[in-house]
Amino acid sequence: ETDNPDVILGSEGLPERVANLIGTYIGELTEEEFEVVGYAAVLGEEYLISRLARVAEGKTALEITTALESAAKRGLLEPISPDENRYKFRHALVRQSILNELGLSRRVEIHAACATGLETMLEQNHDIPAIELYHHYSSSEIIHGMDKSDHYALEAAREARESEDFKATIQLLEPRIDAVAKRKPALGALMYAHLADAYVYPRGLQSSRDARESAFALAVESKDTEAIRDLVREAGWPRYLDDEIKALALQAVEILKADPRDGDSRLIQRVETSLELRDLNSGGELGEQMNRRTAESIEIAIEAGEIDYAVSLIRARMRIFQDGQRWDEELAEMETIRRLFADKTDERYSMVLVDQEFAAYLRSGKFDKAGELV
Repeated sequence: ETDNPDVILGSEGLPERVANLIGTYIGELTEEEFEVVGYAAVLGEEYLISRLARVAEGKTALEITTALESAAKRGLLEPISPDENRYKFRHALVRQSILNELGLSRRVEIHAACATGLETMLEQNHDIPAIELYHHYSSSEIIHGMDKSDHYALEAAREARESEDFKATIQLLEPRIDAVAKRKPALGALMYAHLADAYVYPRGLQSSRDARESAFALAVESKDTEAIRDLVREAGWPRYLDDEIKALALQAVEILKADPRDGDSRLIQRVETSLELRDLNSGGELGEQMNRRTAESIEIAIEAGEIDYAVSLIRARMRIFQDGQRWDEELAEMETIRRLFADKTDERYSMVLVDQEFAAYLRSGKFDKAGELV
């Protein structure tokens, strides 16, 4: 708790004795040294000198290293790498005191400098997490406007989604989604698509389904073909197939067909295959036709390396077989798919398939096979 300035400071601010002590050390810095340390405080608890040099406007490398050494002598910060290329503040309260000393308007100016400096590094292929760029752009919207913070909110949500950090995705997008949807429907569509995936576990399927519908509605409203392409690629097909979403998805497909580009035929095929999955349970010739088409689509997706899409199709097919209590077909399908996936996936996807196959064995009463998988 004592490392959390929000806990210690509360509404009272720093305890007077602590504030005076830290203030004394800060006051010993020259104006130029304090300016450098101010950039460091806005960058974060820890920072690389190379990044600090890119964002500290007008400061030479010598001025920066001199300022850091001076602050380190006074116990305000310390090097944390053998080559002294990375520094951190000795305590969260030290950083908080410097931020308070800077004042709001100066902090906003430094956030703006950090945003442009780090973005330049990103363009030069440095590894800059999108969440950092979002933090600095969103903290300086009065200077940079909202477009950049909207963009990096989505990029940070993508990164969070890839690491399955659904809570972070929700925290990033929910506060912005309503305003973005009104200003930029195409971008709002992509944000809702990410929220749809993030909502499944903490909020439930209905919240996820509603977000998916909003995503397609905004994409169709915008008629932005690039947004529709991104939405189709990231839609997590085919989680929901109700009539409302099917109608919107088909409208999106028609917009793509009116302005086709390379690769669109594959995207359109993915949408149409996903939307037709419900016909698997219709029986007769139509059911058999869809059975063959989806099996072919899964095989094509695996060969093309579209593993996320292939797994989503597999799960949808398994759910349809389960709903119809077609246990033998489910098991036969699962074993076939397992052979198709051999040597084509990483460990994460292998575990997804094992989990599906294990459940299929249980449902079909083949407990010995389920035991072998365990």
